[in-house]
Parts: sequence; C-alpha cells; structure tokens
Amino acid sequence: MNQKTNPKTQPFIEVLSDRISVKINPADILYIEVYNAICHIHTAAKVIKCYCPLKDIERKLFWAGSNTFLRTHRSFLVNMQHINEVGRDDFILKNGVSIPIRRNEKIAVKQAYSDYFFASVKAEMFSGHEGLRKLKTQTAKLEDKFIAAKLKYLENPDDEGIYNAFYAISKKRMDVNNAIQEMEETLHDVIENMYTQTTGGKLTKRQAEAYQLIERGKFAEAKQILIFDEIVGETRAEEMAKKAAEVAQIQVNELLQLADVNRALRDWRAVDACYKAAVRMEERHLLPKDALYAHVRFLLTQRRHDDALKTAEKLKYYYEGPYDETDAFKKSELYNSLGKIYGATLRYEEAEAAHKTAVKLAEGLPAPVLVKTYRTLSMLYISMTRYDDAEAVTKLALDIMLRHGDEPDDLLASIYGSLGMVYMFTKRFDEALQNNEAALLIYAKMEEAGRIPDKAPQRVTYSNHGCVYFMTEQLAQAEKAYLKAFELSSELILENTEASESAHAQDAINLGDVYIDTKNYARSEELFKLALVICKRRAAKNPDVDEPLLAYTHNIMGVLYKESGNYAVAEKSILAAIEIRQRLSAKNHEAYTPSLVESHQNLAGLYREAGRPDAAAAVEQAMQYLDKTNVTPEGESNLTWIPLTQLS
Repeated sequence: MNQKTNPKTQPFIEVLSDRISVKINPADILYIEVYNAICHIHTAAKVIKCYCPLKDIERKLFWAGSNTFLRTHRSFLVNMQHINEVGRDDFILKNGVSIPIRRNEKIAVKQAYSDYFFASVKAEMFSGHEGLRKLKTQTAKLEDKFIAAKLKYLENPDDEGIYNAFYAISKKRMDVNNAIQEMEETLHDVIENMYTQTTGGKLTKRQAEAYQLIERGKFAEAKQILIFDEIVGETRAEEMAKKAAEVAQIQVNELLQLADVNRALRDWRAVDACYKAAVRMEERHLLPKDALYAHVRFLLTQRRHDDALKTAEKLKYYYEGPYDETDAFKKSELYNSLGKIYGATLRYEEAEAAHKTAVKLAEGLPAPVLVKTYRTLSMLYISMTRYDDAEAVTKLALDIMLRHGDEPDDLLASIYGSLGMVYMFTKRFDEALQNNEAALLIYAKMEEAGRIPDKAPQRVTYSNHGCVYFMTEQLAQAEKAYLKAFELSSELILENTEASESAHAQDAINLGDVYIDTKNYARSEELFKLALVICKRRAAKNPDVDEPLLAYTHNIMGVLYKESGNYAVAEKSILAAIEIRQRLSAKNHEAYTPSLVESHQNLAGLYREAGRPDAAAAVEQAMQYLDKTNVTPEGESNLTWIPLTQLS
C-alpha cells in the first residue's frame, strides 16, 4: 500500500538501485537525466541509477517537500539551487554541466526559474535587511496610533488641535511607508539586476561597489561611485579598439544602474539623461535595445506622451526588424505601452490594435502577463464606453486568475476593481460594490500580512467605491472611501509627482462634490482650489491631456458657488469651463460636446436662479445647436461663435 510521505518527518526520497533501497537527500541532487530507460540521479558525490519513470521521482520529490526542482526537458529534471547561469537554450550548473531546455516551452521554463530565483533571493535579502526590518517594526507601532487618531478626527472634524495631531501621525506613517516601499523597490531592482548577471554578463568593480551601497539603502553614496560623466566620457581606448561593443554594453549597464539610483532619489531629469545616453550607445554599437525599452516605460509613467510615442515607435521599428530576437514578453509590453499612449491621446483605433497585438503576444506567456494585458485592454474599452467589451475581457482575465490560485494578490484585486468599474458605469451598483469590496478585502489582508499593496490600483478602487456610494446617495460611505483615495494619492504624489498629480486633483474634486451635498461649502471650496492649482499647472504644460480635467474643475466650482449663492463667481467659473470645452469640442466633437452641453445647462440654470431670464434663454438657444452638430448657423465648422461676452 502506497503512503504519502510527510515532508516534515521524512525529508528524503527512497529509490531502488541494483535491487538495494537507497535514501537520497533532495538537496544533494544536482540533476536527474533519463537515457536508455534508466534514471541517472546525479549528486555531487556519485551517480545513482534506478529503473523508475522520471515522473515518479518528480512525485517523490514533491512529497518530500522539495520545491526546487524544475522539469526542463522530457529527459531532465534540474535542482534550481545548483543553476549558475541561464544560457540561450540551456541552464549551466555550478559544476559546468549543461542542462537542455525544451525548445517549444523555453519561455515558460525560464520564467519558472526566474520566479524561483526572485522568490528565494528576495526572501533572503528582505529578511536579512536590518534597515527594512526596523522600518516594518516602526510602521506596525504607528498603525494603531494612526487608526485611533483618524477615528478621533472623523468624530471631531472641526477641532483644529485634533486635526493637527491626526495630520502629524498621518505624515509620519506615510513617511515610514514610503521609506519601506522605496527600499523594497530598490532591493527588487538589485535582485533583478543580479538575475541579469546569470545570463552571462559580469559586474564591473564600480557596479559591484554600487550594489553593496544600494543594498544598504545608501543611494547618494552609490551615485558618487556611478558618476555620469565618467561612464559616458571614458574612452578606454585600448579596450574600445578591441571590443567596442562589449565595453559599450558595460557602459549601458552602468547607466541603467545609475538610472535606478536616480529614480530612488526622485531625480527625474537625471533618470531621463541616463536613459538617453544609454540609448545613444545602444544605437551606435548595434546593441540590444534594453535602455530604449526602459526609456519608453519611464516616459509613460511621467505622462510625457509625445516623447513616449516617438521613443516607442522607434523601439517598434527595431522589434519588427527581420533579425530581431527580442522575446515575446518585451514585445507585449511595448505594444501595451503603445496602446496606453494612443488611448491617452484619444487615438482609440490605434490603441485597440496595439492592445490586441499585446494580447496575442502574451498568450504564450505566464498567466500574470496575459492577465495584465487583458486588464489594459479592458481599461481602454471603458474609456471608449464599450462596456460590454470591457466586461467580457475583464471576466476573461478574472477566470484566468481564479484558475491560477497562486498568482499575485494585488493583481487579482486590480481585476476585481476593474470589474467593479464596469458595473459602476453601467449602473449595476450592487455588483459594483461587491467587486470593489472583494478588491479592498484583498488589499486589507495584504496589509495585515505586512505586505504593501500597489497604491495606484488601490487608490482607483477606493475612488470608484466612493463614486458608487455617491451615485446611490450614501454620502457618509462615499466620504470615507474618497478620503482613503485622497490619502493614497497624497502618498503617490511624494513618490512620483508627474504621474500622480491628476489623480490627486480628481480625488480632491470628488471629496469636494460630497461636501457640496452636505453643505460644507468652505471645505469644498478648499479642495476645489487645490485641484484648480494642479490642473492649471498641468494644462499649461500638456493641454491635450490635462485641459479636460481643468474644464471639469471650473465647471464644478461654478456649481459650488451657485449652491452657496455666490452668483458672480459661479458665472465666471462656468464661463471658464465653457471656453475650454468649446476648444476641445472643436477638436473632437463626439468626445467633448456632451460636457459642453452640461456647462451650458449649468449656466442657464444659474441665470434663471439669479433672475436673468434673457441670458438663460440665449444660452438655451445656443444649446440647440450643440446637441445636434458642431456646425454654426453661419456654416462654420467650429463652436466659438457663441457670444460669451453678451451672455455675461
């Protein structure tokens, strides 16, 4: 009778070799190879032969509690603890033996090893990092104080002393959590670069010294070693004459490492300079386009869509070349980035085509990659108001996640959040709340376990949760959810101002909208003014992207001042919104005319309430044309004909 071995009581496997039972510690096994129908179990000391199917030994290792073995080929099982280098078609062990990788599953096998490598090194590095351990102890102590202070503030929102105490503990908690996230992100980058070295690259002395400093969180000292001018300006004449490409690749690697350091120091200009210099070296010496790929992703996070598009299209040109050997993962990421850029600039057909290409490339990749690709496509469909398509794609992503129960929690939470967003826009509020709560429960469990969730999708879920409550007139719950979103976007601004300011402005507007309904006009005005400052600054730099939110802010401020009886300021705000929305509608009638009509409705309502029926009638007459077409009575194809000065 076969019994399942308990790994806690029997950490070894037992096989028959020459009719003798042999016990083997899995940690001693380097690899197992099958040939001539015989399993050859290679250890450091000897080779043990047995007549046993490889799948049976694989099962024995599983029941012995060993999770370090990987099936690389129908005839090979390798202990990943002994892998020293990842080759093009094989793994190289520490003793120099080559273990082949089956060709049709190369990506999946290498990804499995990559996952193991990251998990094992991360566990060792994170648990042994003294600075990280101290910060996590500190944040655990701060959490109780923060909750108590927050409850006290919510009970006494007008008490200045209580607010100041709550703000102080919130700021301290935020600083500690930011420090933890920054340190974990940097350690992750260190691990990723360590993994890169197993593919055959070697660290320079300068890189090795910098890594040691980065591991201890000493970014400024690392930057003193990785001096930009030295990296770029070194001639290395003798080496360059012999091995120009090899030396240039070293310089590119050092620049990418310096970019990581500058990112940790939030010196965005220096990050950009590092990427540009590395890209020039790649192009000059016909090197793989790793820096160009990294630069696209950086520009996208900075919302520099024009620059990101130029860089992404250049990368696309290289990836589509006849001799390009870039893996499907990077190509999929590129097309995802292109889709996001096209979507942000309202080029929806191109965005959809790019995202569908990304999906096709990701179909042979690990489940999390495919799920993320489906999610970006669903977000595009939401922005296009194609909610049925968005729901179908999001449910497909959720099904994949639930079938792969070991996938990242924060990714599953983001999928629930996306589905909640679809239900919110289609006014299926019960289903929206259910999915949002499922996402928020996952985030809460992650925090309880001492893991910091990705704040950006978490903030989106809280914002959408608040929106559902607001739309169903549950104002107290809406305020709580919006406050949490506002808190998260405040933290995100400190990490990356350029990428997070718009979200913070939107959260301020949402909260202000709640306070209009609860007659807290002073607090509402304070939040709207904060949003207005952000939106004006951003619209001046990038009007195509940020003017819609600026117009929305002016419009909602007009509603506030109308509700509070300040008609003169209300008129000024709504007219400012109309001026921007006219300009936007002239560029894209279908996308922006509904919001322009809304502003005219607000203005007409204001004039009637203020006792100016003639002005209200003039606005309503203008609206008749806006509802139907963007062609004026004179036949001009624009919307700037409305006599705003006369309406005033």
